[in-house]
Amino acid sequence: MRITLFKCLVIFIYNIGIAHADNRAIKLSFCFEAWQPFAYLNKQGEAVGEHIAFLKSVLEPYGSQLSFHDMPFRRCLKEVKQGHIDFIMHVDETDGVQLIDHPMGYWELLLAYKDKSSRRKIENKDSKILVSRDYAYPKPVIDKLDSMSVQIVTESFYTNTPYEVKKLFKLVESGFVDAILVDKAWAKYELSKQEINVVLDDQLFYSQPYYFGYVKGNEEKANFLLSVLLSVKGTKKEVPHTSNNTY
Repeated sequence: MRITLFKCLVIFIYNIGIAHADNRAIKLSFCFEAWQPFAYLNKQGEAVGEHIAFLKSVLEPYGSQLSFHDMPFRRCLKEVKQGHIDFIMHVDETDGVQLIDHPMGYWELLLAYKDKSSRRKIENKDSKILVSRDYAYPKPVIDKLDSMSVQIVTESFYTNTPYEVKKLFKLVESGFVDAILVDKAWAKYELSKQEINVVLDDQLFYSQPYYFGYVKGNEEKANFLLSVLLSVKGTKKEVPHTSNNTY
């Protein structure tokens, strides 16, 4: 359930005023599953990426103390639901948490094939499509896969190194599966960084917005985060509109 717009406007004025008035340091913790170029760990083990940089740029001026934690999606979700971490990044309405009503960007799924000719093979009932075993895909995605009458193969998409990314795509290159369902921005980023011999479909398989998630009882921090996000909307502090960001 998202925060209502009326409440957002009220807490926006309240929280921004309080933060300036007493300069208190609000501690905010975020977890995410590595997703280049948005949020991931660099070689030094530091959280970096477009979304990380954005959060630091808009929250640190308020004296906020930020911590970022990279972990598999299911564990991240569990940590937030148990109250150990304040926010999970990149979630939607299927993930069972409260959503801050301000999209971070759009999750754009498409199929990646070994080559262009492989696209025609997907119509064959013996075809195999690889999907992540860690995510609860939206119903339209499940329905569309069911209508294709293909075999669904599941695998962890948790990749923290170039080797792990290449190993994942190797399942397509080797013919173990005929296609893999991936996020467009992530796939284009990875293909630009190393030689991976796959072809991305020209058409999107599915698209929907994603958000910050939190649990009931953490409304104060959620309200503060929302107020800050609203305060920078339309300003130069917004994340550049690349890689499907919509801050």
